[in-house]
Amino acid sequence: MTARVTTISWNQSRRRPGDSRRQRGLRLLQNARRYLLGEILSTRPRDLDPIDATHEQEACPWPHPWPSKGEGPDTKGTRSPIPRQQLAEVLVYLFLIVPSMVLSFFVLRQGNVGFVFVAVATILRDLSLVSLVLFFTWRNGEPLRRIGWTASRAWREIILGLALFLPFSLGVGLLGRMLEAAGLTAPSTPLPAFIAARGPTELVLAAVLVAVVAFAEETIFRGYLILRLQSITGSRTAAVILSSLIFSLGHGYEGSAGVVTVGCMGLTLALIYLGRQSLVAPTVIHFLQDFLGIVLLPLLGMH
Repeated sequence: MTARVTTISWNQSRRRPGDSRRQRGLRLLQNARRYLLGEILSTRPRDLDPIDATHEQEACPWPHPWPSKGEGPDTKGTRSPIPRQQLAEVLVYLFLIVPSMVLSFFVLRQGNVGFVFVAVATILRDLSLVSLVLFFTWRNGEPLRRIGWTASRAWREIILGLALFLPFSLGVGLLGRMLEAAGLTAPSTPLPAFIAARGPTELVLAAVLVAVVAFAEETIFRGYLILRLQSITGSRTAAVILSSLIFSLGHGYEGSAGVVTVGCMGLTLALIYLGRQSLVAPTVIHFLQDFLGIVLLPLLGMH
């Protein structure tokens, strides 16, 4: 940042016809203030004097952090952050979500944690993480369609999600049983109490929970992480596999069979998302799958 401001100072020191020293000094302060404000807000400092902005760009020894319009991989008229920024962004985000997900392998089965407490905490956590994703995309000038959210063909995508749910759910159940038969571990004791909703109030809260979780996890693991990991690794296949592995980490309480099953669920949802270029159908499937296990089966007295 110091080098850039110094460059602007050098360019501003050039006398222009009719300029007094006071006018040059005021113009220098105004441009420096605008530039610093642009750095803080991570936006392109478009209000710099055009002549000085040109000199500043030519003198800058590193790549400009805001690609020009049309340079993004999947959009027209939008810009994307450079890979270094994307890598730092993803590392910060993974630092926020991965540790708490890994803890599911060790501590969640040990405590007497109630459903209401965990449901409210999960809702607030997921909404905060989605807010961070939205901030990143806003800061980078990326439209929501970059992370899979678009109103185009929404009703068609909802119908597709409803149609795909039954074969998806049957496949998940069959895969889980096959993995257990192959020797992978399943929970040896009943699942933690925080998964089971009891009573009308908890069932209503559970319905809200599964809606928020479906929306948040599809936005995070399919929309945001696949986009960023693909840009960082240069491989869509690697991005899908990595995002699915991270997605499976939060299900350690289900045993190794459950973790592998959830990872395969993530892969399937990612393929649907990439094939449709929309998160609507995967979100519908995700919601119905969680609704079945957390709301409907307890309501029917089944576990």
